[in-house]
Amino acid sequence: MNKLLQIKESYSLIKKSIFIISASIFVTTVFTGCYFLPAEKKQEIHPLQEPKKIINTTVDVKKGNLEKKITVNAKIISSFQEDISFKTSGGIFKKIYFKSGDMVNNGDLLAELETDSLISQIKQQEINVKRWSLNYQQTVAISNATTNIAELDKAKFYLDSENSRLTDLQKLLKNTKIYSSISGNVVFMDSKAIVGEKISVNKNFMSIADPSQLCVWYNGTLISEFVAGEDINIVWNNTVYKGSVVVDTERITTEANKSIKIKFERLPEGLKMGDYCEVTCIKEKRQNIIIIPTNCIINFNGRNFVQVIKDDIKTEVDVETGLKTATEVEIVKGLSEGEKVIFK
Repeated sequence: MNKLLQIKESYSLIKKSIFIISASIFVTTVFTGCYFLPAEKKQEIHPLQEPKKIINTTVDVKKGNLEKKITVNAKIISSFQEDISFKTSGGIFKKIYFKSGDMVNNGDLLAELETDSLISQIKQQEINVKRWSLNYQQTVAISNATTNIAELDKAKFYLDSENSRLTDLQKLLKNTKIYSSISGNVVFMDSKAIVGEKISVNKNFMSIADPSQLCVWYNGTLISEFVAGEDINIVWNNTVYKGSVVVDTERITTEANKSIKIKFERLPEGLKMGDYCEVTCIKEKRQNIIIIPTNCIINFNGRNFVQVIKDDIKTEVDVETGLKTATEVEIVKGLSEGEKVIFK
C-alpha cells in the first residue's frame, strides 16, 4: 500500500516538473523572439514652414516717345548701269575685250561677233545692186524712146529693193561690234561669254556700272512698306546718313522680285559698289504718350487687360492700346503714369 502511494507522488512530481519546464521554454521563446524584432523608429517632428510668398515682377507705367520702324539690310550699287547685249541679231563671239572688274571708258569696243558669212552676203548683194542698177539705166534709155512707164517703174522697184537689202546687211555688220556708252567698271560677265560660243539676240552678257553714282538697292520681302519720296536713315560704317526712296520702275517690270533704290542726300566718302548697309524707315511716331512693355498686355476672349499692383493687391484693368512695336505698346486708355503693372 505504501509502495503504491510513493508511485503516485512520484508521478505527480514529474507532471509538475514538465509543466514548469514547458512554461519556462514558452517564456524564454516569447522574450527571445521580441529581442530579434527590429526596433521601432522614432517619428521625426518637422517644424512648420510658411508658404512661399509669390513675388510679382512689376514695371512702372511711364511716359515717353514711341516709333514704329522698319529696318532691313540693303546693298550699295551704281544708280547708272548699262546692260550689254546685241540688239539686232545673235552670233558667235569673235573677240571679247574686257572681263569682270575691268575699267571701261565711254566709246570702248567691248566685243564683236564673227562676220565671215555676213561679209560674203554683203559682197554678193553689192553685185546684185550693180546688176539692177545697170538694168534700170537700160530701162530708162528704152523708156525715153518708147515711153514704157510700166517697165521703168518695175526696174526702179527692183533696184530700190536690192539697195534696201544691202543697207540691212551693212547695218547687221555694223551691229556685230558693240561699244560702251558709259565709263565704269564691269560688274557682271556671263560665264558663257567665251570666244567661239554662241550669243542670242538681246541676251545680256555684260554689265557696266558708273562707280561715281552710287545708291542703296533693296529687293526683299518688306519692299511694299516703302513709299516713293519717303525719308530714310541709312547706316553705313557706323554712321547715319539721310536718304529718300526712289521708285525703280525699270527693275520692277524686268525682275521677278520688285526693287527700290534709295538715294543718298550726301554721298559718304569711301563708299563703293558691293558694300552693305542698314536701312531704317520710320512709319509712325508718337511723343509724350503712356508706354508699357508689350508683355504686360493679356489678351483673353478679345479682351485686353493688365494686372495692376496697388497696396499689395492685384487688380485686373482693361486697357485700350494704340501704336505697337515689338517691345512696347502705347496705352490710350486705362492706365496713368506711375502705376505698377505686372510684367510677364
